[in-house]
Amino acid sequence: MTRLRFAALALAMLPCLWLGACKPATPADNSTPKTDTVALLDGEPLSRTLLDEIARQYAGSANPFDAPASAPSAAASAGSAPAASRQRLLDELVDIELLARKARERGLDKQPAFIAENELQTKTLLAQAMVREQIAGLTVTDAELAAAYEERVPPHQFKLAHILVAEQATALAVLEQLKQGRPFAELAKRYSIDADNRHRGGSLGTMLIDQLPLEMAAAVRHLKPGEHAAQPVQTPQGWHVMQLQGLEPLPQRATLDTARAWLHPQIVHAKVDAQQKQWRREAKVQLTESP
Repeated sequence: MTRLRFAALALAMLPCLWLGACKPATPADNSTPKTDTVALLDGEPLSRTLLDEIARQYAGSANPFDAPASAPSAAASAGSAPAASRQRLLDELVDIELLARKARERGLDKQPAFIAENELQTKTLLAQAMVREQIAGLTVTDAELAAAYEERVPPHQFKLAHILVAEQATALAVLEQLKQGRPFAELAKRYSIDADNRHRGGSLGTMLIDQLPLEMAAAVRHLKPGEHAAQPVQTPQGWHVMQLQGLEPLPQRATLDTARAWLHPQIVHAKVDAQQKQWRREAKVQLTESP
């Protein structure tokens, strides 16, 4: 739930702060130019832009990583809302403005906690705007989609096994024993902390590549049956030593057009992440004290 919607629920429990229905201000004459003002509160203008933003918050926002699709703008969706809905939104805008005025009168906007929260929210919104700016400048070509399809939507399922341990050092020791020829199933029974499958030699059964965490998928995607990953894979559960036991043909492989729905966001996300990591590498971060 967004902060704005939470505020709306809280406001619904308050006594009515605005007597009567809000009515758009009537211009003094027909020569008055149209502005961003949607109403007047004690003679002060209320912004149509803010009203449209409330409408956008309630309508929800599309995932910016998804493939481009035609969608109405916030202003368009707000403007096309039924009159009764816009009236409720305007009432909410009035209530928010009244409460904000009262908070300023009491000096709440000068309190250190509020100043810190306000700064954090502003920077968070700026960060989100920067991500949208990044995405707007990106293109995903048909060639990139086709390559990702071949890489991430293989025509077979993976029969996998793993040895799950708590420490990286233990995982590396298991890998060393595998290099010396020790059977994978034997080591799984001895070392794995996954009680559900260690007695089966660590078998995870047959899985689609997109059912795996990204780290695991990357580790096993190019293995041949019988091979194990050269490095352990870390997940929140611990450290995994992965083995590909076999490949089974898929009864029906997703088409490229179908896979586009999840491949496009993955490609965009990877590009955005790479750019942000580059910015982080270029930044000079110096701690003045322990965080």
